[in-house]
Amino acid sequence: MEVRVASVIFRERDLALEKTNEGEMMMKNTTVVKDPVCGMDIDPSKAAGQTDHNGQTYHFCGTKCKEKFDLNPEQYAGKAAGTAKSGKGCCS
Repeated sequence: MEVRVASVIFRERDLALEKTNEGEMMMKNTTVVKDPVCGMDIDPSKAAGQTDHNGQTYHFCGTKCKEKFDLNPEQYAGKAAGTAKSGKGCCS
């Protein structure tokens, strides 16, 4: 999805539209990270879990991805994630 505002394009991955109490739409910056196991783009504030490994924090879409990572972090840490799956919490 793209939103055109004053001739500027914002991609859904970088901005989210949020409805205010007054019913107006407001743009909110979001940060997305990749789940290192499945490759899904996720908002860290909504991640199902996180693990710190070698000074880096990894976020996960679901508990199954976190469990896989925790069992063998070297398999996933610092490597490109696999092909992203669609849907929210694809691996939970």
